[in-house]
Amino acid sequence: MPYCLFALFAYAGGLLWTITFVSLGYFLGEKWHNVYMYSHRYIIPVVLVSIVVLGIAIYWKTSEEKQYETSSTKRDV
Repeated sequence: MPYCLFALFAYAGGLLWTITFVSLGYFLGEKWHNVYMYSHRYIIPVVLVSIVVLGIAIYWKTSEEKQYETSSTKRDV
Protein backbone atom coordinates (compact mmCIF):
# COMPACT_ATOMS: atom_id res chain seq x y z
CA MET A 1 0.00 0.00 0.00
CA PRO A 2 1.44 3.40 -0.89
CA TYR A 3 2.38 5.57 2.06
CA CYS A 4 0.07 8.44 1.04
CA LEU A 5 -2.95 6.14 0.95
CA PHE A 6 -1.99 4.58 4.29
CA ALA A 7 -1.55 8.03 5.85
CA LEU A 8 -4.92 9.15 4.52
CA PHE A 9 -6.70 6.15 6.05
CA ALA A 10 -4.76 6.37 9.32
CA TYR A 11 -5.41 10.07 9.87
CA ALA A 12 -9.05 9.79 8.79
CA GLY A 13 -9.57 6.93 11.26
CA GLY A 14 -7.82 8.85 14.03
CA LEU A 15 -9.96 11.90 13.36
CA LEU A 16 -13.12 9.80 13.41
CA TRP A 17 -12.18 8.20 16.76
CA THR A 18 -11.32 11.60 18.24
CA ILE A 19 -14.57 13.21 17.10
CA THR A 20 -16.57 10.22 18.35
CA PHE A 21 -15.13 10.17 21.86
CA VAL A 22 -15.07 13.95 22.32
CA SER A 23 -18.71 14.10 21.18
CA LEU A 24 -19.71 11.26 23.51
CA GLY A 25 -17.99 13.01 26.40
CA TYR A 26 -19.72 16.27 25.58
CA PHE A 27 -23.21 14.81 25.25
CA LEU A 28 -23.00 12.32 28.11
CA GLY A 29 -21.29 14.60 30.58
CA GLU A 30 -21.50 13.13 34.05
CA LYS A 31 -23.72 10.28 32.81
CA TRP A 32 -20.75 8.46 31.26
CA HIS A 33 -20.61 6.27 34.39
CA ASN A 34 -24.01 4.82 33.43
CA VAL A 35 -22.74 3.92 29.96
CA TYR A 36 -19.71 2.23 31.48
CA MET A 37 -21.88 0.30 33.94
CA TYR A 38 -24.20 -1.04 31.22
CA SER A 39 -21.57 -1.66 28.56
CA HIS A 40 -19.10 -3.33 30.93
CA ARG A 41 -21.11 -6.55 31.05
CA TYR A 42 -21.09 -6.85 27.24
CA ILE A 43 -17.41 -6.11 26.61
CA ILE A 44 -16.05 -9.62 27.27
CA PRO A 45 -18.64 -11.47 25.14
CA VAL A 46 -18.16 -9.03 22.25
CA VAL A 47 -14.37 -9.39 22.43
CA LEU A 48 -14.62 -13.18 22.55
CA VAL A 49 -16.98 -13.34 19.57
CA SER A 50 -14.71 -10.95 17.66
CA ILE A 51 -11.68 -13.15 18.35
CA VAL A 52 -13.53 -16.28 17.19
CA VAL A 53 -14.74 -14.57 13.99
CA LEU A 54 -11.24 -13.26 13.30
CA GLY A 55 -9.76 -16.72 13.89
CA ILE A 56 -12.26 -18.30 11.48
CA ALA A 57 -11.53 -15.64 8.85
CA ILE A 58 -7.77 -16.16 9.14
CA TYR A 59 -8.16 -19.95 8.97
CA TRP A 60 -10.42 -19.65 5.94
CA LYS A 61 -8.04 -17.29 4.15
CA THR A 62 -4.95 -19.42 4.82
CA SER A 63 -6.71 -22.65 3.82
CA GLU A 64 -7.81 -21.06 0.52
CA GLU A 65 -4.24 -19.97 -0.16
CA LYS A 66 -2.93 -23.46 0.60
CA GLN A 67 -5.52 -25.00 -1.72
CA TYR A 68 -4.54 -22.59 -4.47
CA GLU A 69 -0.84 -23.36 -4.00
CA THR A 70 -1.53 -27.10 -4.01
CA SER A 71 -3.71 -26.99 -7.11
CA SER A 72 -1.30 -24.74 -9.01
CA THR A 73 1.61 -27.06 -8.14
CA LYS A 74 -0.28 -30.08 -9.47
CA ARG A 75 -0.99 -28.30 -12.76
CA ASP A 76 2.67 -27.47 -13.28
CA VAL A 77 3.67 -31.13 -13.08
